[in-house]
Amino acid sequence: MRNRIRHLTSAGAIILLLCGSLLATVDTRLTFVSNTPNTPSSGSGTLIVDVEAISNNGTQPTRSFQDAFQLNAVFRAQVTQVTFSDELFPSPNYTVTEGYRASDGRVSYIYTLNFNPSDILTSFTKIVRVTIVYTMTSTSGAINWFGGTPSFFVSDLLNNVISGNELAIPGTLGDVSLPVELASFTTSIAKNHVQLNWVTESEINNLGFEISRATAEEGNYLTIASYTTHPELQGQGNSTARHEYSFTDKFARVNNTYWYKLADVDFNGKKTFHGPLKVEFSEDLTVPTAFKLHQNFPNPFNPSTTLKFDIPRTSRQQIHASLVIYNVLGQVVNKLFDGKLVAGRYQRVWNGKSATGQALPTGVYFAVFKADTYAKTIKLLLIK
Repeated sequence: MRNRIRHLTSAGAIILLLCGSLLATVDTRLTFVSNTPNTPSSGSGTLIVDVEAISNNGTQPTRSFQDAFQLNAVFRAQVTQVTFSDELFPSPNYTVTEGYRASDGRVSYIYTLNFNPSDILTSFTKIVRVTIVYTMTSTSGAINWFGGTPSFFVSDLLNNVISGNELAIPGTLGDVSLPVELASFTTSIAKNHVQLNWVTESEINNLGFEISRATAEEGNYLTIASYTTHPELQGQGNSTARHEYSFTDKFARVNNTYWYKLADVDFNGKKTFHGPLKVEFSEDLTVPTAFKLHQNFPNPFNPSTTLKFDIPRTSRQQIHASLVIYNVLGQVVNKLFDGKLVAGRYQRVWNGKSATGQALPTGVYFAVFKADTYAKTIKLLLIK
């Protein structure tokens, strides 16, 4: 009788174990970690997402876990690298198969038990962190769950299928592009005011810009203008066209030195800062009598230098002028100005970067200034 009772008890335990396993479920989801630009490469970014899972049955030992998600066609065309880290199911405890298929944007991860199982908890547990490096040349990209093989599949130690639901992709992963691709940010002095100028090559979810000013490079920057109060600082939202912006600081006082920062603000309120740029604001009320490009100062320089030029009064109210930086191969690396100006004394600050924001190497560069029939070239020496 005792042996029979023991036999029934063991069988009951097995039945209870099986029932417990059959009642277990595991759900999974993607969560947004970060999406940050890779400075100084304008237009590049690193998107980090976590794959997470949750069990409804206490700690859930897992024999197999496999799943995948997919990048849409626009996004995957820009992806340069996909890596995996911080796995819940480590090798050699599990056979680990992770990969990215560029042809259809599939990001897949499969873990199969060898020994010493890992547990999925009753709170969301990170399965793996996926890092996606991209160069965005289109306006947006998106992430969706992959609909093909391998599909979402989880099993317990008895090989019972305990897959549950794949939760909806969060809105934070609906658009993975950068807010603004800034081509240039420069300053000038005209009509005894400080003028800021900047150019964007594209804008994504851009509400607008804010400008802050300080009297020391590491000083306290105070916001002096915002897109909320200055219509000229409002962004284009989503645009792949080139846009030029300018702002005149009419409250800057002469015979002072200022530092300016520019911030673009996206739809979520995130701010990305550019600068600071230094301006030495000195009073000179005389109108130049001739065209002139002054030698830059400092020279050699690192990280920035100031270029000053003069426009005299002529029979025309406005003169077309340009100030362009070339490398030793004669290639254009940055346009500091290209437009019409009235008579006055002007300056531009060059930060030693290309038009796309890329830091340039040590070397000799040339600034070419053209206005009306005047043209002059000066040599600049950038030292890192």
